[in-house]
Amino acid sequence: MTRLFSKEDEEYLEYYLYCGEESYDSAAEFLGVTNRQLIKKLNKMRKKDKSLGYVCRPFEDWEIKYIKTNYKNISTELMSEVLNRSRDAIIAKANSLGISKLKRIGDYDEDIRSLAEQGYTRAGIARELSLKPKSVGDYINRNHIKCRQADRSEMGGYFRELEQARNNEMKEKYNR
Repeated sequence: MTRLFSKEDEEYLEYYLYCGEESYDSAAEFLGVTNRQLIKKLNKMRKKDKSLGYVCRPFEDWEIKYIKTNYKNISTELMSEVLNRSRDAIIAKANSLGISKLKRIGDYDEDIRSLAEQGYTRAGIARELSLKPKSVGDYINRNHIKCRQADRSEMGGYFRELEQARNNEMKEKYNR
């Protein structure tokens, strides 16, 4: 059986949202309904009045600036403690601002060009920047960057050693 909300209940809900509470729990308890019933009622109210807000409080200017300057360098867990917001709220805000933790190969353009001018090979550039050799090679080809060709002795040695070290670690880990 669904509970009918009175006009006073609706006014209370509007005021509750206006105060910027962080969850629906206390409003649902006060009105004697479940969270699901409360959310359903709020959705109906929002269809009539588009200006009705949501429980999540808007980000302030200083919070947005903090996210923009620190998102790539600080963990979202630490940021959530500093901003007193959920990890998901921070990630969603960063996404809406167009910020990502992932560094794209284009972010390394200056470094790649500089190392190529210094005479590094594709594999050498990849090793220096801790990138995948294929990604570096594709980027160099796409952007027509002149890069020294590797000698046969240079090709793949570092990455073979790295792969062998990883294999040895795995063997030790599972042989215990």
